[in-house]
Amino acid sequence: MDNSGSVYLTGSFGDWGGIASSFGTHALNSNGISDIFVAKLGSSGSNPIPKFPQNLLIQRNGLNVIISWNPVTEDTNNQPLTPDAYKIEISENNSDWSDLVTLTAIQYSYTDTTLNPDSKFYRVIAVKN
Repeated sequence: MDNSGSVYLTGSFGDWGGIASSFGTHALNSNGISDIFVAKLGSSGSNPIPKFPQNLLIQRNGLNVIISWNPVTEDTNNQPLTPDAYKIEISENNSDWSDLVTLTAIQYSYTDTTLNPDSKFYRVIAVKN
């Protein structure tokens, strides 16, 4: 984090099996099999960072999993913010995550109807494009 509160992220991406890479709404194009990126996320203004959803509740209902949370209303600097969407990610091992679904900013719950809820981890991320 720099003095203005901006956060810098780095990572790698590539053309792995024809799967398109993106960062938010921005497409990433590799100059080969793999590449790196650096992204600056501002503390406020043009690139505010939403806080994490609070009071995340994950309940099992038969073979379904119901995920709910409180709406995000502030960025990481406690400034008012309305997310553009919520993204739910899923993992079998709590380290390798993949997208499950992206919901509108006014949806605060989701029911996962896939089988085998015993071995899944979930996380919800507020997205501001």
